[in-house]
Amino acid sequence: MKDIQEKRALFDIADEQTEEMMASDARSRPNVSDALRQEIDMFPGGEGGVK
Repeated sequence: MKDIQEKRALFDIADEQTEEMMASDARSRPNVSDALRQEIDMFPGGEGGVK
């Protein structure tokens, strides 16, 4: 049981890192409008929001 919890924790961490990378990638693209960039900055937790 503990093993499953540890794996879930690792997946959560990987998900958060992926979301952060995607958000920073989207932020750094020159073709992303300023309005969209501000919207991305408003939601640091990605789609799922802050956990």
